[in-house]
Amino acid sequence: MPEVARAATRRPNFRFQSELFFNLHHTLYYQAQVLRKVAGHEHLTPIDEAAYADARGMTGRRWRQAVEIYRKKYAKLDFVFSDALVNDDNTLARIGPGDSIPASVPAAMREALTLARPEYEARLWPKHHAAGRSFIDDLKENLAPWKAAFATRLAKLYQTPWLAGPYIVNAVAYGSWAGSYCNTATGFTNIVMSTSDADEHALSGVDVLFHEASHSIVDPFTGPIARAIDRGSAKFGKKPPDNFWHALIMYTPGKLAEQWFSKPGKPYTMVWIREGLFTKVWPSYYKAFEAHWWPYMQGRISMEPAIAACLRQVFDSWGCPDH
Repeated sequence: MPEVARAATRRPNFRFQSELFFNLHHTLYYQAQVLRKVAGHEHLTPIDEAAYADARGMTGRRWRQAVEIYRKKYAKLDFVFSDALVNDDNTLARIGPGDSIPASVPAAMREALTLARPEYEARLWPKHHAAGRSFIDDLKENLAPWKAAFATRLAKLYQTPWLAGPYIVNAVAYGSWAGSYCNTATGFTNIVMSTSDADEHALSGVDVLFHEASHSIVDPFTGPIARAIDRGSAKFGKKPPDNFWHALIMYTPGKLAEQWFSKPGKPYTMVWIREGLFTKVWPSYYKAFEAHWWPYMQGRISMEPAIAACLRQVFDSWGCPDH
């Protein structure tokens, strides 16, 4: 089989795990953020409240020292947009059972993880690991009937093959403020999903998983979709709309999920509508996708004119008083 054909039929190789150091890293990060929010009298989400309850139960001096290190050095950074934290996160994502913390992890982070490990293993890790294993079992069960269909259809729609390296899916108690995220690392793709987020469980987890996996092959700079967005925007003398590409890789697997998961009398609604992204943040994008990208997904129009039509509708909406 020619190489191009092999690439076109490749499916993402998902590997699911719930690991001690990676969970500890995220717990320290999230608790440090929540404690900052509490100190500033900011609103706490239900997930924040759960993390805060966990934090109040951790009374050891070494734990408090570890959280303080994360508060000072890492809590203001982002798992997607802060390069240093992304690199450290990707490094920790490769740690397996029995492995030690790699020397490439910064000294302060290694110190915090070392300080916090005993109390974490004694108090929170049994609960977090049990939730992680249950989450993984549930996600794998819901994914199994749909994996091939999503993988094949999305690669065709994006006109881009899946990456050959493993897609490591780390289940953690607390992912980030957004719940899940994805980063492409050297030799693998790091997907992080939060067991505390109700929108990442059951069939919704499959919806979210394929959105996150889509990040590995669709981005704002390269590939057929990026080029079509750039050309379409230039055609109208505009810059590409903010996060238009990102909304598109939410809508695409979400729309497939709606078509495939819905049953008579029990419709499935994509996560991004339920969370309000397409009703409050990007309603103009959603309307354009429904009008022009969905016909592309149905094979009734090609990619470039579909994206150009979406962009035209979005740009036109910017002139409306209610935009």
